[in-house]
Amino acid sequence: MGFFHPGAWCWGGLAALIALLYLWNLAPVRHEVATYWLWQRALARRPAWFRLRFWLSLATQILLLLLLVAALSEPYWRAAVASRRTLVLVLDVSASMSATDVKPSRLAAAQAEAQRIVQGLQPGERMAVLSAGSSVRIECRMTSEPLALQTAIDEISPTDGGTRMSEAIALARRMLDGQANPHLVLLTDGGFPEAEAIAKDEQVYLYRVGQGGRNLAVTQLAARPDPLDPQQQWVLVETANSSDAPESLPLNVAITGGASHQADVGELAAGAVVQTVLEMPIDKDGLLTAQLAVEDDLAADNQARIRVAGRQRPKVVLVADPRSAVGGHMAVPNALASFPGIDLQVVEQLPETLPQQSLVVFHGSIPQRLPDCPLLVIAPQSSCDLWDTAGLIRGSECAVVSQRRDSPLLAGVRLEDAVVEEAVKLQFKQAAATLVATSSGDPLYSLVDRPAASVLVLHVDLRKENSDLALRRDFPRLIEQALCWLNGVAEAPTVAVASDDLGILAEDAKAQGINIVNRWESDLRAGINVPSRSVESPAAVREQPLWMLLAGLAVVLLLTEWCLFHRKFVV
Repeated sequence: MGFFHPGAWCWGGLAALIALLYLWNLAPVRHEVATYWLWQRALARRPAWFRLRFWLSLATQILLLLLLVAALSEPYWRAAVASRRTLVLVLDVSASMSATDVKPSRLAAAQAEAQRIVQGLQPGERMAVLSAGSSVRIECRMTSEPLALQTAIDEISPTDGGTRMSEAIALARRMLDGQANPHLVLLTDGGFPEAEAIAKDEQVYLYRVGQGGRNLAVTQLAARPDPLDPQQQWVLVETANSSDAPESLPLNVAITGGASHQADVGELAAGAVVQTVLEMPIDKDGLLTAQLAVEDDLAADNQARIRVAGRQRPKVVLVADPRSAVGGHMAVPNALASFPGIDLQVVEQLPETLPQQSLVVFHGSIPQRLPDCPLLVIAPQSSCDLWDTAGLIRGSECAVVSQRRDSPLLAGVRLEDAVVEEAVKLQFKQAAATLVATSSGDPLYSLVDRPAASVLVLHVDLRKENSDLALRRDFPRLIEQALCWLNGVAEAPTVAVASDDLGILAEDAKAQGINIVNRWESDLRAGINVPSRSVESPAAVREQPLWMLLAGLAVVLLLTEWCLFHRKFVV
């Protein structure tokens, strides 16, 4: 036997006070009376136990006190308490738990199983409830109150994120550490990578819901502005068929307040993934939504959203030396004029006032102090505040030997076989990155990251007698990517991120609604082979607490002692 509150036995010290009060007037006082002989005859008729009544009353009072103190200490049978369970229930609330292959949903089926477990709790058994979705939450702390547990389970709602089950299990194990008869219960569809390994753990009861199902999903959404046409955006939509049969995917892409665009994805094979690229006119800020117009077993991944922003038309000012057009060579103006999405202004001298957010291209002559805006400089003829001219590079020393493959400025551009006979040699006054190098080690294409704005320098003389670069198909692409970089659109596109990552993004990113369901959650067939077992509730036992028995015995003793001491009946 054990005691829940052994410190209550300190109240047993009151027995000494009771004994002291009983023995305070123990010595009798004799008084002579005329009727002494009558009292003597009456006392002679008392039963033998009457002489012990005083000591029996004292013993009864002390025993009564000890019974009450024992009741306060709450005694229990150790064997009965050792059989009581301590449970931690982890409920999967990931996106796949919203699937309707189990009616009304997987989460509802898991909640029904959780309520069955709560109803099977025996007196003294305790349980806690956790939810595992994009984050792990304690829905109800360890308690033996069924009503609190049932309320917490009913209030759990699904999320559109993944399952952080490993973190939930680690937390559950810490809560069960040192507890008697621990039980870790997982209610899940098994749609996470560690499910099979966890199901083999003898201390874990993994109860699986879900039968697999038909599901089509938008698994990726990204938008990137056309660098030279601000009225257009390139939209990438990735769709997946997570079912056992080919499916047709009607895809609608629309922006807030704009027209809807339908994409013909066609029939998608079972388990296949396809990427669709659309060019959409977007001239204002809004919420871009990609929607699959289908009815399947999981609606949460049928759409994805990103916030897109309209852009102003780029303003490009070309400052061209008239000598650069000798012999009809108009490579740079022609290349810039071929981009319809820009406002091009061709001048011979740099204007005193530049339009806001403009980009300047120098061909040939340059001013002593370069303006504080993005610049593309081609074959500079003089020194400036960023470099000094150091002559020319001619002949074999101009041969291209290397270029930066990882630079977005040279994506899809191959210059190793370009013919270059003359280039400008520069000595930079600050650090400059070499994008294309010659056999002499001098740069042919450089990037200067200054605090005000970046500067790109193409050292090659573009006249046809000195280079064939202007005649190559790579040249317009080289100019286009330079404008993209300087115009600030060479950054990563706006991409819909998984809902799991929203917790580490800024609050304003959450408000923009940039989200998509985790791709793993879209496959409802994942986890259907994970072993499942349920928690069997023990047979119901009516267990009367020992303190109630002790308290009842104390009441019986109190009544008995009262009747005997005060002679409420004749013996």
